Amino acid sequence: MELACSPDESFEGGEGWNLSDRLLNLASSFCRRLPAGRRTAFAACHALAGRPQRFLLRFQDFLFVVDCGDLQSRDTALYGIPEAVTAGLILSQIREGDVIADIGANKGLLSLLMARKAGRSGRVLAYEPDPRNYRDLAINARLNRDRLNVIPIPRAIFSCSGPLPFDRSAWRDRKSGLGRIVEGDAPSGASILVEGVTLDEEMNRLGMPKIDFVKVDIEGGEVEAIKGMWRSLAERRIGALVMELHDFQGGRFHLTREQTEELLGVFQAAGYDGILVDPDDFSESEGRAWLQGAEPSFEHKSQPVSNYSREERNQRSNGRWLRPLQLLFRPGRSLA
Repeated sequence: MELACSPDESFEGGEGWNLSDRLLNLASSFCRRLPAGRRTAFAACHALAGRPQRFLLRFQDFLFVVDCGDLQSRDTALYGIPEAVTAGLILSQIREGDVIADIGANKGLLSLLMARKAGRSGRVLAYEPDPRNYRDLAINARLNRDRLNVIPIPRAIFSCSGPLPFDRSAWRDRKSGLGRIVEGDAPSGASILVEGVTLDEEMNRLGMPKIDFVKVDIEGGEVEAIKGMWRSLAERRIGALVMELHDFQGGRFHLTREQTEELLGVFQAAGYDGILVDPDDFSESEGRAWLQGAEPSFEHKSQPVSNYSREERNQRSNGRWLRPLQLLFRPGRSLA
């Protein structure tokens, strides 16, 4: 395998508004008002527009490139911000002027939202190793650079530096967010090499004494990413951190008990307190309220990470899909 490049190239039709952009913006607005059948209706409008691979969407108060070949990206146009509870939790931790690391930025929707919350005095370092996702991430950063400070970086945050095998087989199912670092070649043979780097090294390279907030969502690679920021955690150079934990047995990228214990042990050794936030315990309306600025209340719906039990999670799943846990960490007793 050759090391994949991450081209910063535009989508079809350039970055200006064209007829298909305008048509599909109107279609998105119409479909969002439908009580059902949004995807079917949008597919018909997409066909009328000539089935462009990408189109430019005005999303809230910024611009966002929608990849029509990716279900998550397309659904942004039809349903808005996905996983509102998780997104609201993340945004609730950000303050004006924060320096943020978005590890697993995908196409940059959350990066843009975090940059808006941090303001012009803040900045988001958006790490995305998948070349197709990075292309759109870079375009989205450039389209909004007059008011949102997002810096796209085509690297994977990991426990070591150098080329890493990255499995993109999920693209066959049109799921851009499920790419991940794998050991050796991917079983499907759909792997490429991407550049890996530790967050400790990145902080030194960029001359950053501190990162105020870190978001980690890398489909089971969380343990290796955390190993690569151990020095920064130990020196308290990282503020709040929200991490997705694929934990219960049967989850596509679930972590083993040993991996989970190792992960939690890193934070304990570095003196960070953490709580478990299960998105299934909160309603969509609660998440939407957090997105609008309401302060999350975790009383009776969260517990310290020291109470974590893989067995309880497996029992709760009872054969059904559970959304991954979100772990919120802060140094010292700031969560008390």
